[in-house]
Amino acid sequence: MPGLPRRAVVPLPDVSIPVPGAAKPPVFSRAEWGARPPRTGYTFTLARHIGLHHTATVEDWAAITWEECAARVRAIQTYHIDTQGWNDIGYAYVVCKHGHVFQAREDDDDSTDVQGAHDGFNRGSTGISAFGYFHPPVNHQPTEAQLSALVHLTAWIASRRGIDPLGRSLYAAYGSPVDNVYGHRDVSATACPGDNLYGRMEALRAAIKDRTLRRLY
Repeated sequence: MPGLPRRAVVPLPDVSIPVPGAAKPPVFSRAEWGARPPRTGYTFTLARHIGLHHTATVEDWAAITWEECAARVRAIQTYHIDTQGWNDIGYAYVVCKHGHVFQAREDDDDSTDVQGAHDGFNRGSTGISAFGYFHPPVNHQPTEAQLSALVHLTAWIASRRGIDPLGRSLYAAYGSPVDNVYGHRDVSATACPGDNLYGRMEALRAAIKDRTLRRLY
């Protein structure tokens, strides 16, 4: 994108090397929000990249209470399973506008990552989606609580996977280097995660890096 700084492309080690950093944020489990089981067993991967998305619906943004947010996560899962024909909800985590983080297509084993269905390539990446439609004609703006939760969650993932939030490396399934923390549009023909979130990517990467370095608990 014109005007954006180019991050250095560096080779990744053969295995992820965890670094001290942000602790895990509060995450509502699949059981807490009422997830359906996946259609079949999961495929596992090791996330070396983190993809950011928006859900692109006004209904998600309209959720006021935690219960309404949980109901919207269930609706996304239903759409992904029953309409898209996927194994489960496509994202690894979902963040509502109030800053609540929901465990989506992830299990409780932090040594591996469940392969999702979030950008068309998926292997070697994990996907986080924010409630909202951050693009014309709706033009929602991500909330401060939502952005803070995105930073906290992404910093935790980056820390335990040894991902440099400011780095750029080969996304093997995609076949080309991309930013380690990227927007969906960087690898697919889509407006996702919307102009109003994508325009904050540089600031988000810097905040994620800062959190991993300062060990904020």
